[in-house]
Amino acid sequence: AVIVNGNIDAKNALTMYLDFTIVQGNVGWKGGGDATRVDSPGQEDGLVLVIKDNVIEGNLKVDGWAGAWFGIIRNKVFGNVSAEHTVGARLDPGTGTPDSTEIVTNIITGNLGCGHNSPPAQIGDRGGAANVVLGKKSGECAGL
Repeated sequence: AVIVNGNIDAKNALTMYLDFTIVQGNVGWKGGGDATRVDSPGQEDGLVLVIKDNVIEGNLKVDGWAGAWFGIIRNKVFGNVSAEHTVGARLDPGTGTPDSTEIVTNIITGNLGCGHNSPPAQIGDRGGAANVVLGKKSGECAGL
């Protein structure tokens, strides 16, 4: 695993894959993406924001990203997690339903809050489990 000794602070970045990383601080994402550069159903060429299989020792906050697909999956976060004002335009090729904003199978010692996302935060179609949250779940994430 890669170790980041500090924070990751992304502002207006187009895309990011944060996988198998230990972050000894916070992860913050503000703005970015490009809603006009989304992929077609079943295609993987659009802009994505993937945050999966990480250990984040602080907080994780995503606010205002727009693109094809966004997900927070299988992370261990020792602070709070927040996803606000995101847009993911990818549709499931089999059902035609929105396939983005997947927040699933995370372990969070703080709170999990989500709001104003399109589509709303969801477990998704990849067979994940509900999040384990030691604090409070609120907004769109209340049932996740």
